[in-house]
Amino acid sequence: MKRFTIITLAAVCLAFLAGCNENGKKMQSNINQTVETIMARRSIRAFKADPVDHATMDTILKCAINAPNAMNAQSWAIRVSDDSAFLAGINDTFREAGAKSKNARMAAMATSPNFKGLFYGAPTVVFIATDDGRWSGFDCGMMCENLMISAKSCGVGTVALGSPTDALLLPEEAGYLAKLNIPEGYHLALIIAMGYPHQSPEAKPRDAGKIQWIK
Repeated sequence: MKRFTIITLAAVCLAFLAGCNENGKKMQSNINQTVETIMARRSIRAFKADPVDHATMDTILKCAINAPNAMNAQSWAIRVSDDSAFLAGINDTFREAGAKSKNARMAAMATSPNFKGLFYGAPTVVFIATDDGRWSGFDCGMMCENLMISAKSCGVGTVALGSPTDALLLPEEAGYLAKLNIPEGYHLALIIAMGYPHQSPEAKPRDAGKIQWIK
């Protein structure tokens, strides 16, 4: 009986150690996959016509809102559209209204022969608004990073855009902005264009000298 107990305990210990070893391998594998995804992610400015399917978008958006944020304030309002008529309407209105804008940069964008639309032809667009809380900008930044990294892991390309937030403030765009149903006290902060990539851009150099270790 004593011998049986010892053998049983030994078997349990071996199984436990094997499990720990297997979990360690899985953890290492997951870490590598995460690092590879981060290092492989690029800003995409050419997309295939197919919108991102809603099941994939649901996964990406759940990852996004699980980002760290101060005091769990979740100080973001997220709006998503893959309605081609809605997105085309924003672009068409901008081409006409932006060309007459007193803002030189906006006018130059709208009249440029190289203008590819505010969203670079992306079939799915995420509009992100935030309030004016002390940490809200940081919170939304972390949420957007979660969104873009998880999108990459799902084979979806992204590009973060600031100029369209200004374009949507044109008086002529008021109807489209209203459709976003942004809460009172919030403002449009960032737009992320999304879709299946139609290009594979190379990484731009990063300045490692920006990092310093302090002793």
